[in-house]
Amino acid sequence: MKIVGFDHKGVAALYNTGKTSKGLDPKAAKKIKTQLSALATAQHPNDLRGMWDTHELTPNYPGFWAMDVIGSFRLTFHFDGQSITKVNYLDYHGKSNYNL
Repeated sequence: MKIVGFDHKGVAALYNTGKTSKGLDPKAAKKIKTQLSALATAQHPNDLRGMWDTHELTPNYPGFWAMDVIGSFRLTFHFDGQSITKVNYLDYHGKSNYNL
């Protein structure tokens, strides 16, 4: 899958440069980098089920997926059938509106 869009600037910088920037937990950066690599090489998010508790956020957010990072923080993204967009890093359980 091709990753074409990011909502989180720190995750975008990590993906594009390999360096951690402000707004991204340095402890989580290594894991996020591994997750982004796995996403980029997978054919479908279902290929990653069983890894990092990858799951679709249905029925409320169809097309959006989440992966465990650290604590209650998740890497979320939208899969449109061909590419990955709206990649975000957020406190999944600490928000009532995920802004997806």
